[in-house]
Amino acid sequence: MVSTIAGLVAAGVVGASLVAFALLRPTIILVVAVLLDATGLNGVLTTNGLPSPFKPMLGLVLLALFVLWRQGKLKVGWSPVLTALLILVAAWFVTMFNSADPATSWTLFMDYANGLVYFALIYALLCSTGSWKAMLSAVVAGLAIIAALTLVHQFVLHNAGNLHGLSNVPLTLEDGALTPRHSGTAGDVNFWARTLVLVTPLALSLWAINRGLTKLFWVGCTLALLGGIFLTQSRGGFLAVMPAIALWFVMAGPKHRRMLAYAPVLLIVAIPISGVGSRLATLADVGASSNIAAADPSLVTRARLQEAAWRMFLDSPAFGHGMGTYGTLFPQYDRYSNQGDPVTIVVAAHNFYLEQAADGGLVLLAAWAIFFGSILFVSWRVSNLARSIGRRTEHLLAVGVASGLIGWLGASVFLHLSDLRVLLMLAATAAALDVRVRWAVKAAPESAFVIVPRAKHPVDVRKWAPRVLLPVAGLVAVLAAAMVVRAVPTTWNAQMDTQAAPSSATNDWLTSYQRDLLTRGWIVPSFTYVSTSPDFESVVAQRAGLTQAQADHMSVTMAVSRQGGAITITATARDKAVAENVAVTAGQVIAERVRALRTPYVMQQPRRPSAVPTHPGMMAGLGAAAFALVLATAAVVVRRRPDDSPEFDEELEDERELVDA
Repeated sequence: MVSTIAGLVAAGVVGASLVAFALLRPTIILVVAVLLDATGLNGVLTTNGLPSPFKPMLGLVLLALFVLWRQGKLKVGWSPVLTALLILVAAWFVTMFNSADPATSWTLFMDYANGLVYFALIYALLCSTGSWKAMLSAVVAGLAIIAALTLVHQFVLHNAGNLHGLSNVPLTLEDGALTPRHSGTAGDVNFWARTLVLVTPLALSLWAINRGLTKLFWVGCTLALLGGIFLTQSRGGFLAVMPAIALWFVMAGPKHRRMLAYAPVLLIVAIPISGVGSRLATLADVGASSNIAAADPSLVTRARLQEAAWRMFLDSPAFGHGMGTYGTLFPQYDRYSNQGDPVTIVVAAHNFYLEQAADGGLVLLAAWAIFFGSILFVSWRVSNLARSIGRRTEHLLAVGVASGLIGWLGASVFLHLSDLRVLLMLAATAAALDVRVRWAVKAAPESAFVIVPRAKHPVDVRKWAPRVLLPVAGLVAVLAAAMVVRAVPTTWNAQMDTQAAPSSATNDWLTSYQRDLLTRGWIVPSFTYVSTSPDFESVVAQRAGLTQAQADHMSVTMAVSRQGGAITITATARDKAVAENVAVTAGQVIAERVRALRTPYVMQQPRRPSAVPTHPGMMAGLGAAAFALVLATAAVVVRRRPDDSPEFDEELEDERELVDA
């Protein structure tokens, strides 16, 4: 008993000493609080039976701010990000006034309110300490270590266990995937991929900032993050990380921008070896409605969820139906009524923009656009101001923040909003950088500003740019003219729907199951897939009695109708009557092939369609002409532009920092 009490007292003394030391070094509290939350370690501790340290850490952050205030070191400024965040909160309130599910809306708002408290405390501590580099280093390194553990888990341990929650593998092989899908400390592989995409540009910034062996460490972290994204096998992650990295190299400076020349070689080697291309190729099946029966089921379900979100938005485009109400309203908008074909994944739009449009309409979309725009704006301003006073660290971190946000926005085309706090952490970093760098510029003497003349290029851009742009503009103009001329002959499109119906003419309860095509959405797509064959167009042309010349300029496409109970046939030909005949004949061929399946369904033949004239390629030709005009204008502007503006020279600034050190 005495030893137990002594142990508890000793533990209390040690804990109190550590807290006191941390309060004197508030950066420690900032780093630990954000690290535990951003990496998902709070949830891992909870999964292993330990209490979550999230609220105690926020309490320590608040206590650290109080100590800074008592010491006279609490400094907080205003940033456009804060104004944009207030606008976003106001939009949330507006959408709640007429919510279709007030209880759900209020619950979601209170969850977001916790994130706002987190943002305010982290932002205040960042402004007061300026410890953004330490905080971001901890977050990036922590996520990179967990991503490296997923690689070890896959290739060394062969996915045995889950490493106490540090490497979850919720999904086995899927279409196009080369490995089981890992989700790290998260419960969903795609959300884990989005988090890794968010911090990968920040890892590049830390690589560019540091020197020596430390630089190699951040190279390893970047590779580990990319490996973690690969193990998620997330198509959205693959598509989002590439433009995010490319944007970072473009914005980081001339020295890094030149490295983009090696990108095509790396992609040519990496994509075939990694198998990323085969995973991305599965997206094509959903685009072809006639092949929807063979598409990845998860993609088909997502398309179904997004269609419901779009219809919700069209019903209330201004203010939406209330934040968080998508899940409540989905059964009313789903064309399958969510009964005969239930949704097996999370009922969400799986598209951030569509879900926000459904929940809050144009008002909420505009508020989000202002919020994201404010982060990008202050990042751009920090980059410029930091370069003007020679602060390379802040410049590169701002570039990492902007590139990471672009990656997050790209991945969100396939995902809804899940973890707001990670996004708010990035926003707090951008806002704190903005405030502190503006303070530094205001306090800096004239001698601190870096103005370096533009480096002399071996080739005068003003001379060679017109020599390149003008010939290209001429070629594009010729192409545009050819496309317009090709589009001048009128093409006729005839469109009609052939409806699936029970073969029995009796409309009573005995045939109700057969008539219920909407809740069993696989029936008509299957008919469409079976009816399509390599010789389909030739059979239709022969049955329609077309000449060889008419058959050469004829095409037929099939798609499942919007409501899912019919096949939409579109026939294209150079003659109005031919297009109409081809559409009718195609419907007859489809009906015969469905009848040959010996199912209790028949395809009803509608009335003869009326073809409408079209000019395919005309818009593309006009767009190419406009592009040619832009190229020619750019050539003239570059030719006349003076070449005496100063530019930040990154290599010269590196030398200056070494001399100062």
